[in-house]
Amino acid sequence: MSRKRVQWRAGVLVGFTVILSGCSSEQKPAAKPYTLPAELSLDAHADRGPEGEIYVVGSTNLPDGTKLWVHVESGRLPLGAPKAIAFDDDVSVRKGNIGTGALWQEIPNPSFPSVDGAPKLLRRPFQAGSYKVRFESYFNGAWQTQEVLALLGGEGGKNLHGKILKLHDPDVVDSSKVLDDLTTVAFPPLEPEAKAISLVKAAVLTVPENGRSATDVETNISLFMSTPVCCRPGKGWSAKAGGADTFEVGFDFIDGGAGEKQAIWRVNLKTGAVTYVNESAKIFSWTPKY
Repeated sequence: MSRKRVQWRAGVLVGFTVILSGCSSEQKPAAKPYTLPAELSLDAHADRGPEGEIYVVGSTNLPDGTKLWVHVESGRLPLGAPKAIAFDDDVSVRKGNIGTGALWQEIPNPSFPSVDGAPKLLRRPFQAGSYKVRFESYFNGAWQTQEVLALLGGEGGKNLHGKILKLHDPDVVDSSKVLDDLTTVAFPPLEPEAKAISLVKAAVLTVPENGRSATDVETNISLFMSTPVCCRPGKGWSAKAGGADTFEVGFDFIDGGAGEKQAIWRVNLKTGAVTYVNESAKIFSWTPKY
């Protein structure tokens, strides 16, 4: 074999070696094991969703997998306990962060009588302002996994420290500790699009040939969506500006074999007036009394 061919082969081998070494998967650094901090902490704030719903989100140095309850409170129940007006009882720490599902202010629906003492509820966005939010967690096997309890030093949390903790039974010397943190969280204002959607959902409209609807648009749509022969939800709600103080609000749904459709309403944010625009919106704008 000629010297030139040997040199060429050597160069090719070196090149392949460089390429392969560059393509080799790098070892990711191993995740640092959890170390129990000297003081447990939790910080939270509120974000708005596209329809005006609230999400309470934040960060904490609790270990991943820790389960919490998050309650928005206002006033007291008849026996004196705090009254939760919105809640998520299935919140878990993930990568040092927490976040609730969509939170709404629920009010009794006057169009439907209560059944077994439980009235049907309407979901409405929280107004902007300061709200009391409670974070709660217990350090026992009913709440936490054995892995989480081991990271926290065992059941009862007796060796935990932090302002977010309280004694479960302060009148005994060997009380366990619980996470019980009541804080004030600012709920941000509604964006114009979310306000427009909210106005349409809450509107009780009149259809010329049938008169005034028995329920609001959101309830009407829920009734239609619960009927097997009718339709099912699609992409949901959206809003876009249509002029000064005016928005067009759409609800996307699947109309059986007819496929995707959109009901459209027009909203004036300044006056609060809501009118239906197309046939689908007109149909969803009225239901009879039950």
